Amino acid sequence: MKTVRDAMRYRNRSLLPKPAPTVSRLMHIYPHDPHGSMTALLRKTGPFDPTRDIFGFPNSTAPDKAWGITAEDAHILRERYNTHIDHLFLLGTQNITIALQALSMTLPVIGSVTLPSNAITFVVEQVTTPLRNLILEMLVDSIPREYGRCGGMAFAALDFFALGWPIKQFKDKSQQDLHDYIWNRLLDSLELNGITFLEWGMELKIMPIVSRLATVAIGAAAGQVIGGPLGAAIGALVAKESDLLNLGGPRVLRDRTYEHFETLKSLLDKEAAWPIGLIYGNEILPTNQHQILAIGYADGANPLLEIWDNNDLRGRRILLDFSGDALMASENPLPPPNQARDTIPHIKGIICEVYQFRQPPASLHFP
Repeated sequence: MKTVRDAMRYRNRSLLPKPAPTVSRLMHIYPHDPHGSMTALLRKTGPFDPTRDIFGFPNSTAPDKAWGITAEDAHILRERYNTHIDHLFLLGTQNITIALQALSMTLPVIGSVTLPSNAITFVVEQVTTPLRNLILEMLVDSIPREYGRCGGMAFAALDFFALGWPIKQFKDKSQQDLHDYIWNRLLDSLELNGITFLEWGMELKIMPIVSRLATVAIGAAAGQVIGGPLGAAIGALVAKESDLLNLGGPRVLRDRTYEHFETLKSLLDKEAAWPIGLIYGNEILPTNQHQILAIGYADGANPLLEIWDNNDLRGRRILLDFSGDALMASENPLPPPNQARDTIPHIKGIICEVYQFRQPPASLHFP
């Protein structure tokens, strides 16, 4: 049962400045409709409780618990991703062109030089075909064989919480209305956030490859397009460098995660929970990434995210470290807070997702 005492304890602990919150302060700080309704207030303040406000079954792709990806379902998902091919190709090409235009090389005797425009055109033409092929490979290989409903479960759980509808009573996914609702919420999550997952995946896995290919193309341009002493000097520099442009990679996702974490904090200051996406460094396929709910945070030198993971129905704490060349994350279950932490080396990016409420069907409303 949601209580004012829980809300006050939760908000006083991490999100509200002193003095300690009162009911009147909570009502002033957290917009709720209808205003003055304690029930509506508690839907905003939280806490979102991973032992209470979740489905009674996990997201799963195991054959005996499968979410039943049909050929039609796979076609729908494939079409959702394929609509983004041209956008990703254009974005990647623009990033390469900008990096080439900004490239400044210090050469012996000659000094600081930039690439001539005809050399830039040559390099871009050399890498565009590999870029498109890598994007196509990422999307074609992403056709689901077994596929969970993590985004649908995260979005649906937040929908139910916003309404105050009980959710723990759902012990399996056999009810057709629930099955269809979670599937549609999965599609909603992809409609709103799929392009972000793809862009981050491209930055992490594809752009470093293209960056090295562009460096090789610069060497070719030095001899075929530039020529003379300048071409010879650039060719000698490229022979010593495997990656002049240094595009993409974990560093880019670390910086983007920091920006998204700032946005997420402002949302959690007003909401009980919010969907986030996890980008794994050992995966390139967008269907193998993950969507969960952030249910709290603590700021400071070692920022902390509290989450609910629909894969195993557990609450967790994820500690974030932005100090290195890549995002570092470690976690321990909730509670106790002093339990030994395990590093999560594969999390390289955390997306603060776009979320829009959808009304569940009345057939899913338990008294």
